[in-house]
Amino acid sequence: MFITSSGGDWKTLVWRGLAPPKVEVFTWLVIRQRIPVRAELLNRSLSTINNILCPLCGLVPESVSHLLFNCSVAWVVWMHCAAFWGVNFVVPRDPGSFLFSWHEASVSGSADSIWHFIAFAIIWTIWLFRNDIIFADGRLDSAQLSFLVRTRIALWFKAKFPDSLCFVDDLIADLSVGDGLSASKRRFSKQQVWEAPPIGFLKLNVDGAMVSNGSKGGIGGIVRNNLGVCLDTFSLPIGPGPPIMAELEAIFHGLSVFSSNHRFKKFRLILETDCSVAFEWISNSTPCPTAFEPLVRRCRDIIASFSVVFRHVPREINLVTDSLAKEGIG
Repeated sequence: MFITSSGGDWKTLVWRGLAPPKVEVFTWLVIRQRIPVRAELLNRSLSTINNILCPLCGLVPESVSHLLFNCSVAWVVWMHCAAFWGVNFVVPRDPGSFLFSWHEASVSGSADSIWHFIAFAIIWTIWLFRNDIIFADGRLDSAQLSFLVRTRIALWFKAKFPDSLCFVDDLIADLSVGDGLSASKRRFSKQQVWEAPPIGFLKLNVDGAMVSNGSKGGIGGIVRNNLGVCLDTFSLPIGPGPPIMAELEAIFHGLSVFSSNHRFKKFRLILETDCSVAFEWISNSTPCPTAFEPLVRRCRDIIASFSVVFRHVPREINLVTDSLAKEGIG
């Protein structure tokens, strides 16, 4: 168990280029307890609101420390991230002590540890979630909150270390994958190749791709038999959205191609994707954010109806479908 105390210069831990500049500025304001939470605004006579309770839990007045660290909703997110390293953490009293203690609790001595990105992402995501609930009638979705935190961590890490030997979706599924290049090298050191399915089965490999700004994307898939012969392919454009949506669309479209083709009726299907997040959601091993539930549910229904064998595979096995998905973008 890590029980740490403050005592270092937290300023050197904020301005490190691990997060966008506006997030670093926000973190600095958090440490100085200068963000406009309800209790603070009321104390300064800057608000006439009657409800000063935390918009996440609704139980305790919304202070900086409570909203971002002590709230039961926020604390679950912190501990969910720490759990990837098997770390237990005891929360200090004030934001500055908390963030310095979090930095000290890193189980990796490396400066490029993905651990150091976590605090920025959690603080910023909780704040955006809080504002959405207050000003846009949003609702609390703990699964989506956790997913957005992990996504920001992965994207910021890859932006800082673009040559790291790990993929964004692998980082989202397991943050500890980003701890140093040696672990990634061990993970992908053995060359893996596509294998044909057994007799009586078809194998469907699918993939999705998005341009960097998420304005458009593409999906691709290929169906092959036990001899490795291609029986069908697809390469289609899709509309704007996050990368995970492209992966889900590719899985759903591939399942639809299989279920609607009368030539495939006598075969069982093995479906392979290299997106670990989509695999976990559809397999029901991790909660799915509400926004993706309809598409995930439709994939589950087809998989159950046709007794599809669903697998997660390394990206190197899915190179053909990756090319098809990128062709779909145009």
